Amino acid sequence: VERVAFCNSGSEAVMFAIRLARTVTKRDGIILFSNSYHGTTDGVLAINIHGDTYPSAPGIVNGAVENVKVLNYGSEEALEYIKKN
Repeated sequence: VERVAFCNSGSEAVMFAIRLARTVTKRDGIILFSNSYHGTTDGVLAINIHGDTYPSAPGIVNGAVENVKVLNYGSEEALEYIKKN
C-alpha cells in the first residue's frame, strides 16, 4: 500500500472513512443503520424519526446530521433507498 493511517479510536476511523468516501464520491450524504454503532462523533449520532433524521443526543446541532440518512439494516425499504440513491 502507498499509505497507512493509524487511528486512536474506532470513532476516529469512522470519521476518516466518511471523509474519504465523501472525497472520492463527491457526495455529501451517508447512510447509517439504526441500532448499529458508528462511533461518537457528532456527524454519526443520528436517529430516524418517521423517516427524518435528527441528532440522537443533546448538544448536537441539526446541521451535523443533515446529510445523514438512517435506515433499518436488511429491510426492503433500505435496499430500495440505496438503489435509488
